[in-house]
Amino acid sequence: MANLQISPQVLGALSNFGASDRIGDAIETRMLREAELRKEKEQTERLNAAIDITGEGVAAAQSGNVSGLKSQIETLREAIKTAPLEEKQFLIEEMRRLNDLLPGATNISIDNSVNAALAIDARLKDQEALRAAMPNLTEDQFNQAVQSLKANRDNLLLDPRVTDNYNVRAAAVRRADREAEDLKHEDYVSKNSAGLEAAIRDGDTDRVQSFITGAGPRYADDAQQYVGLITGNIETMQRLEQSSIAMTQEPNLELYKSQIEQFESEEVKRILGPALAEYEKAIESGWNAEKGQWTTNGRARAEQAEALLRSQINSVGMSDLASQMADRRARVRTLDQQIDQQEAVLDLVNPTQQTMEAARRIANAMAERTGSGKIRRAPTEAQINQIAEQLLRREKENARARLNQLYEERYPDDENRPEAKADVGATEDDGGYSTKINGNVTTRKMVTDALETQSERQVKSKLRNSGASEQQIDALFDGL
Repeated sequence: MANLQISPQVLGALSNFGASDRIGDAIETRMLREAELRKEKEQTERLNAAIDITGEGVAAAQSGNVSGLKSQIETLREAIKTAPLEEKQFLIEEMRRLNDLLPGATNISIDNSVNAALAIDARLKDQEALRAAMPNLTEDQFNQAVQSLKANRDNLLLDPRVTDNYNVRAAAVRRADREAEDLKHEDYVSKNSAGLEAAIRDGDTDRVQSFITGAGPRYADDAQQYVGLITGNIETMQRLEQSSIAMTQEPNLELYKSQIEQFESEEVKRILGPALAEYEKAIESGWNAEKGQWTTNGRARAEQAEALLRSQINSVGMSDLASQMADRRARVRTLDQQIDQQEAVLDLVNPTQQTMEAARRIANAMAERTGSGKIRRAPTEAQINQIAEQLLRREKENARARLNQLYEERYPDDENRPEAKADVGATEDDGGYSTKINGNVTTRKMVTDALETQSERQVKSKLRNSGASEQQIDALFDGL
C-alpha cells in the first residue's frame, strides 16, 4: 500500500479543530461551574433568610409577641411551598421549632399583660403621685387620663386567661399591702401603748381618743378593743391596790381568788397558784380576824406575798390581753382574706376563663337539638359571651351581698364600716345585652338607635374606635 501523505494545511486544520473543541469544553465547564455557584449562592441566601426568620420568631417568642411569632411561622409556611425539595425538610424543621415556642410565648404574653395591668393599678392607687406626674393637665384632662388608664387595663383583661392570672396576682398584691399595713399598725400600738396606759390612768379621754383616731379607720375597732382591754387590766390592778393590806390593813383573800377565777385558762390559774397559796399562808399565820390585828412580823410578810401575787396577776393579765389581741387579729385577717375574694369579683371587668367555660356549657345545653340529641346548630360566640356577661353580673350580685355581711363582722362600728360599691359596669336594658367600653356603658338599645341613622359598617367602626373588642361588637349586634 502506498503511504498516505497529509499536507501541512490539513494537519494545521486538524490541529485547530482539536483546540476549538477543548476551548468549547472549557467554556461549558466554566458555565456549569458558574451555574452551580449561583445555585449554591441562591440556596445559601434562602437558607440564611430562613435562619433569619427563625431568629426573628425566637426573639418574638422571648418577648411574648405571639402575633409576631405567628407571622414568622406563616412566612416559613409560604416559603416551603416554593422551596426546592432538598430544602423543604430544613424549612419544615425550622417551622416546627417556632411552633414549639408558641405555648411559652403565649404564657409570656399573658404575664406581660398581667404585669401591665398591675402597673396601671399601682399608678391609679396613688392618685396624688399620679396627679403630680401630670402637672400641666386641667382637672378634666386629668380625669380623662385616669379613665384612659382604666380603659387600657380593661382591654388588657379581655383575655380570660389574663383575667385569671391577674386575679391571682392582684390578690397577692392586696395581701402583701394588707400585711404591711398590719405590721405598721402593730408598730403603732407598740410605740404608743405606754402613753395610752398613762392616759387611761390619768383619765385623759382626749389622749385616749387620739390613740384610737391615730390608728386609722381600718384599725379603729381594733384600737378600741385594745383600749378596752388595757382599761380593764388597769382598773383591776387599781382595785387590787386600793384593797391591799397597805391601804386597808385588812387582807382580802376572796378578792384575789375571784380575780384569778376570771381567767379562762387553766394554765394561768396553775401559774398563779403558788403565789396565791403563799399569800393565803401568810394571812393564816399573821392575821387575827377576831381582833383585826396582825402579828409583829405577819403584816410585812403578808404585804410582800400580796405584792408578788398582784405583780403576777398584772403580768398574766397583760399576757392574756396580748393573746386576746392576737386571736382578734387572726380572725380579722381571715375576714380580710374573705373580703379580698369578694372585692376581686366586684373588680372583674370581663368574665374569667372559668365563667366562660360555664357559659359555654350552658349555651350547649340550651342549643337546638335533633331528635337523636345532637346539636342542630352550635351556639355562636356572641351568645356564649352574652351568657358569660349574665353569669358575671350574678357573681357580682352575690359577691356584693356577701361583702356587706363580711363588712358588718369586720367593722362592728358603723362609722368605720365601708359599703360594697355598686356595679357601675354592665347594666341591663329591656332584657338586652350591655357592656362597658372605655369606661362607658353601651347597650344593645343604643346600637339599635344608631342603626336608624347610620350603616352597620359605620356603627361597628365607631365602636372599634371607642375601644370595643370584636367579641363585644358581636354580642351587641347579636339578634339585631
